[in-house]
Amino acid sequence: MAKKKAGKKRTKSSAPKQATSSAPDETSSESSESTESEDNADASDTSESSGTSESSDGADSSGSARSAAEKKPKAAPRDDPEDDRASSAPDKAEAPAAEGAAWAKPLVRIEKAVTWFEVRLLIVIILSLVFALVAWVSLTGMSSPVESQSLAGVAFRGFAGALVLGSFAAFVTRRLKASNVVTGLAGIVAIALGFILAPSWRSTGVEYFGHVQNWLQEGSSLTMFGGLRGVSTRFTIVLAFIGGSLAAASGKHINIDIALRLVSKRMKFHIFVIQTLATVAFCVVAAWAFFEYIAITNFNAPLDSTRSAKVEHVKKAVSQDLFLYRKQIGFDLDATSHVLGGGKWDDESRLNGRQWNEFLDSSGYSDYFTTEQIEALRARPDSLEGSRLALAIGPDGQPRNQLIRTMNLTFTVGFLVMALRFLLRLLLVVTGHQRIDEEEAA
Repeated sequence: MAKKKAGKKRTKSSAPKQATSSAPDETSSESSESTESEDNADASDTSESSGTSESSDGADSSGSARSAAEKKPKAAPRDDPEDDRASSAPDKAEAPAAEGAAWAKPLVRIEKAVTWFEVRLLIVIILSLVFALVAWVSLTGMSSPVESQSLAGVAFRGFAGALVLGSFAAFVTRRLKASNVVTGLAGIVAIALGFILAPSWRSTGVEYFGHVQNWLQEGSSLTMFGGLRGVSTRFTIVLAFIGGSLAAASGKHINIDIALRLVSKRMKFHIFVIQTLATVAFCVVAAWAFFEYIAITNFNAPLDSTRSAKVEHVKKAVSQDLFLYRKQIGFDLDATSHVLGGGKWDDESRLNGRQWNEFLDSSGYSDYFTTEQIEALRARPDSLEGSRLALAIGPDGQPRNQLIRTMNLTFTVGFLVMALRFLLRLLLVVTGHQRIDEEEAA
C-alpha cells in the first residue's frame, strides 16, 4: 500500500511538470495557430475531469496551460491580397512632379502667367456676354411699342414683376421666420401676382427704354460693333478661341489619339512631336489665310499687293478704327447723363456744325487722316449752326459696324495664339516639365 501511494504521488507530481513544461513550448512556437492552443486547453480540461483524486492538480495544470494559451498572441487575420496590392501600389495623385531641364524653367513661368491671364479674361468675357444678352432682351422687352400688338412687352413685364415680387416675398417671410409652407405659398402668390399685373403697366417705360436702346444701337461706341447683338457675337468668337488656347495648353484639345494609344511609350513621344508640329503648321497657315481674306474683303487691300503691303494697309486701317472708337467713347460719356435723364442721344442741341469743326481741329484727326480727308468731313459755312449727330465719323462715313472688320482679325490672332500654345506645350514636354498624357500623370 505504501508503494502504491508513493507511485500515485510520483504520478501526480509529474503531471504538473509535464503540463507546465508544455506551456512554454506552446508559447514559443510562433507558427502554431490559435485553434491549436484552444485544443490543448480543451485536452487539459478533459484530463482534469478524470479521477477525483487528481482534480486539484489537474486544475492547476489546465489553468497554467490556459493562461499560457491566452498570453500567446493570436495570428492576425490575413488581409485581402487585393488590399495588399492596393496599399503597396504608389499613389499616383501624390507622385512628385517631373523635374525638367533648368533652362526651360522660364518657359514654365510664361505658361503659368499666360494661363492665369486667359482664365481671368475668360471669366470677364463670359460675364460681359451674359450682361450683353440680358441687356438686349430687357431693353427689347421694355421698349416694345404698345401699337405693335406684340406680346413681348407683356411677357417681359410679367417675368420682371414675378421676379421682383417673388424675391420680396421670400425676403419678408424669412425676416418673419415663417415656416417653409408659408414661405412657399407666399412665393407662389407673389409670382402669380407679378404675371397678373403685367398688362396694367404695359405702356410704362416704353419711351424711356426706347431712347436708351436707340442710343446703344445707333449712337454709341457699341454701334461700331453692330449694337448689343454684334457685341454678343464678337464675345462668342473670342470665348471660343480662349477656350481653345486653354485646351491646347493642357492637352485637352480635340485630336485623334488612337495612334498614341496603340504604340509604345518611346514611339508615343515621336508621334506626339509630329502631331504637335503639324497642328502648329495648320494654325499658322489658317491664321495667314484668314488675314489675307479679311485684308482684301474687309479692309479693301489690293489683291495683287505683297504680303508686307497688306500688313501695312491693315495696320493703318486698324489704327484709324481704334482712334475713332476712342473718340466715340468721349461722345458716350457726354451722352450718358443726357440719355439716362430721359433725353434723346440725337437731340439737335447737343452738337452743331461749328462745334464739329472745332472737334476735328483739336481731337487729333490730322494724325490719322490726310488733309483732304479731314476737309471732306468739315461742316460747310452755310451749315455751321445746323445740328449734327454726335458721332465720331471717319472718311468711310457712319461708324456703324466700323469695328467689325477689326474684330474679324480675332480669327488671325486666335489661331496664332493657339499655335504658340501648342509650341510651348511641345517644348515643356521635350524638356520634361510636362507629360504627354497629363491625365495619366495625375
